[in-house]
Amino acid sequence: MWSSYHIFCHHKSVHEEIIHKIYRFMMEYKQKKWFFIRYWEGGPHIRFRVKNIENESLFFQKLSSILSDLLMEESSLTKEEYYRGNKLDGEYIPIEKLSWYANNTIQKIAYEPEIERYGGHRWIGEAEMIFNKSSIMASELISEYKGLSYRLYIFLGMYLRIFNILRKKINEFDVHMYSKTCSDYWENKYGIKNIGYFQDVSRRLENSYVNNRVEFDYLMEKSLSISSCQIYINQLTKIIGDISNYTGEKIGRSVLFSQMHMTANRMGIPIEYEYSIYRMLGVI
Repeated sequence: MWSSYHIFCHHKSVHEEIIHKIYRFMMEYKQKKWFFIRYWEGGPHIRFRVKNIENESLFFQKLSSILSDLLMEESSLTKEEYYRGNKLDGEYIPIEKLSWYANNTIQKIAYEPEIERYGGHRWIGEAEMIFNKSSIMASELISEYKGLSYRLYIFLGMYLRIFNILRKKINEFDVHMYSKTCSDYWENKYGIKNIGYFQDVSRRLENSYVNNRVEFDYLMEKSLSISSCQIYINQLTKIIGDISNYTGEKIGRSVLFSQMHMTANRMGIPIEYEYSIYRMLGVI
């Protein structure tokens, strides 16, 4: 059974310290079934899920104690201010229907698996295993690489490595179709084609890649040699290959996109930069 904790902290600058402490806690706890994501609903927070806790009350006390020094700073952020500047997953939701939780609190809120999104009941356990590998890898990468540009290069490098593997596993895997489908998804969800800022981000990222190719190649090789990164890529490509061969390549592509989007989330990569990566993957 999964236990789920939503750690609300209005100061996003603290979120990666929270992630680091969760990671250290899980390593010391020798817990193998856990993962996290960053999320917006109810206020800026980290969603932390752990499976099969023996003593949940004691676990919650330890978690609260570990994070206590990070959950102290007061915030003047209001519900109205926060939701006014949030993309809300590209949807319009009346503010009165949106939840709001107090700053510096840990709420126990049930985890509801997105079963269909990850291929159905047959594959949800495998998906949650990938969530764990992604969380471990992301925790280590964000501790090592503080700058967004480094993380973007690493994320791009992951995709290039994943594509190389999937081409051998899936006869019909089309990189350009996949990349276009992903970029089209974000364009439709947020109306990106009509927002100059997103287009500017894409151009800057593409220019940076061209002008810093040597640095990119070095960083990619260095980061992708990290054990947790290799494990994540190997496990992810195995499952995507299995899903594609069992249910069809279209479902496999959809699950790959969802898993990589969650990895981008864990690495702190904003939507506009993730979108830009897909634009680049379609042409390089």
